[in-house]
Amino acid sequence: MKSPTAHKTHRRPDGRSSGGTLRPLACEMSCLQRADGSALWKAGSTSVLAAVYGPVAPRQSSKENSSKALITVLCKQTQTAGEHSSAQKGSSASINNEEWFEPSSSSSSFLVDMISACVKTEAYPRTVIQIVLSIIQADGSVLACALHAAVAALLDAGIMMNCLPVAT
Repeated sequence: MKSPTAHKTHRRPDGRSSGGTLRPLACEMSCLQRADGSALWKAGSTSVLAAVYGPVAPRQSSKENSSKALITVLCKQTQTAGEHSSAQKGSSASINNEEWFEPSSSSSSFLVDMISACVKTEAYPRTVIQIVLSIIQADGSVLACALHAAVAALLDAGIMMNCLPVAT
């Protein structure tokens, strides 16, 4: 026969119970001086720093769209955060859904599509808005943390938005 104390609460390595407890969230805005907008988003031990540059005129006229802004995203992972050497190099993606985000291309498509759908790109014709994401520490929920950091940095830069996405 089982005793009433046989049911013990399982704890995760970060100390949270397994009963659906959220990671502690924190956001610091305007943490970079040279960016038009920036934000540091933390979810538990995961930290992502985002910087927004623009809207600015594109350096190449071939990237100019007369009716809306082009959104580009650059993701970098620090050596302490990354387990994959290919992810540490960083590469860029724009709204054409090029692969850049580890661990899968579906993560890349999701993040680029969400940011592009949320920004009022038609308010910024013939410009580029570049978002730089730096994954400082990865301990789960990296995609959600990256999305929230990017949106907070866009808000800090004063970029007009259609909506504010939320991820868990």
